[in-house]
Amino acid sequence: MKKIILVALLFISLVSCKKEGISPVRDEEPSTNINTSPEVSDESKSGTMVESMVTPKFGRPNITNYYFQVYDPSGSLSLAVKLYERTTGAISYLPMSRSGNYWVLSTSIMNNGWYDWRYVYNASHSNISSSAYVLSNSRNAFNSSPFSLVWPFGADGSSWSNRTVFSQTWRGGQEGGSGNGWGTGYHTGVSEYYSDDWNRGTGSQDLGAEIRSPLDGYVAAYGTYTTSLGLSNYVAIVQETAGPTYRFYVGHLNAIEASMYVGKYVRAGVTKIGTLGMTGADSPHAHTSLRNTTNGANTSVPFYFNAQ
Repeated sequence: MKKIILVALLFISLVSCKKEGISPVRDEEPSTNINTSPEVSDESKSGTMVESMVTPKFGRPNITNYYFQVYDPSGSLSLAVKLYERTTGAISYLPMSRSGNYWVLSTSIMNNGWYDWRYVYNASHSNISSSAYVLSNSRNAFNSSPFSLVWPFGADGSSWSNRTVFSQTWRGGQEGGSGNGWGTGYHTGVSEYYSDDWNRGTGSQDLGAEIRSPLDGYVAAYGTYTTSLGLSNYVAIVQETAGPTYRFYVGHLNAIEASMYVGKYVRAGVTKIGTLGMTGADSPHAHTSLRNTTNGANTSVPFYFNAQ
């Protein structure tokens, strides 16, 4: 009888050890401080840190001063701002300075475009939290009366200044009877009110010229649409601003850039989107239009090429 009891107790003990061996271990659960550096102690992690959003979120290259701030009363490990440029994938780290209980950085950004950014430890470049943010550093001057958008470059990315065609300053054709661009009278309807046919002359000398993105944003759509003369190649670019969201459309392209895809981030005046052509048209030119698409709208707005 004693032997039976001993064997039973031994069996219970073994089963208990086996169950405990496969039970969850609290220390091995994921940390709430995601992506922190292994050498950072628990006391130094971001539990007492408070991240501030960048001010402002929208600005212009080498003009706007962005302000970053993290509340960190311990201040034991220095911080930096990590910038990721969406168009190129380039990463840079901007060290922050200590001011009272805060890490701060006041700086401008040279390249135009969209950036993902976050706060990181300066030494290890590891994230202080899982939070990532976005800012837009755009060359575009929106809401410049009487135009909603003014480009400081030609549609092909060139630096030619105030080029005229038929003695008209190059701008969005106001098709309601006071047109300013080449193609006046050919574009009809509310959505085409400010459309313009863009090139730098009256012949075919610009056939095949590079067309670069007019906006700092992303490719919303590309492909072909049908005209009375056939299929026209087009690309549509969208950019968010501090106010409206804009969509710029370029048609009649000879060819769409091979690397194009929906969602691709592009830089104004830098990223090639295609070449000037005459697909679906009877002469070489780029059909262009700018729309305010905020909250599902599709409002035609004026624009102006004004290279400096």
